[in-house]
Amino acid sequence: VLPMQILNTISYITNNYHNNISLKDIADYSHCSITYLSRIFTKYMGTSIYKYLIEYRINQAAILLKSGNSVTDACYSCGFNDCSNFIKTFKKSTGITPQQYKNM
Repeated sequence: VLPMQILNTISYITNNYHNNISLKDIADYSHCSITYLSRIFTKYMGTSIYKYLIEYRINQAAILLKSGNSVTDACYSCGFNDCSNFIKTFKKSTGITPQQYKNM
């Protein structure tokens, strides 16, 4: 069973991944400190909050790309503020560029 703070964090990311969010925003929503939340999130989820957020955004971008959206639309719709950073992050996560993924 996951602690309520972890469930709140996952819920916050799910509902706000497309916005510019910070660890402070997530910690405030989960009613705990950034340090405590970061520690328990890593303990229970096996990854940092930041990495979880990035992976969630990449997964959502992949869904948009599969449904025909452009790379630029997927980038900005999923909370990335810079397309070159999005492309680099997507490739690091999936092994291929967003355009290659879209063309598959």
